[in-house]
Amino acid sequence: MTSRMLLEALELNGSGHLWSIDLPPLSETWYRESRAAVPLDRRKRWTYVRGSSRRNLERVLASLPAQLSLFVHDSLHTYPTMTWEFDTAWGRLAPGGVLLSDDIDDNASFVDFAERRGVDNVVVAKEALRSGHIGVLRKPES
Repeated sequence: MTSRMLLEALELNGSGHLWSIDLPPLSETWYRESRAAVPLDRRKRWTYVRGSSRRNLERVLASLPAQLSLFVHDSLHTYPTMTWEFDTAWGRLAPGGVLLSDDIDDNASFVDFAERRGVDNVVVAKEALRSGHIGVLRKPES
């Protein structure tokens, strides 16, 4: 659903492209449901990279022609994975760009990352209908 919402926003903006890196769903039912969430008419702005972020994120980021305006973490919510993804994406994030992370209350990686980078543009919001929290950081302009 995250990909669907982001693709809807890109379509409304009339520009942009979404790269999703994700392991294949373990269940055939999950696979069908995740593919169904992204309608065919939105897939022209979407590239799905099958596999783990550890194996693919650096390669995908290196292949992009420009800096990122948004990076969304919604994969394995362990401290090492989240920290590695944040550090890896931060260098390609444009000044003023946004890093968004799901389930930041699973561990301290989001808070530690923000403190280590000296980022004070931080928003934390409780997820509607769920017990988790979403965190948003804005990369300083200078």
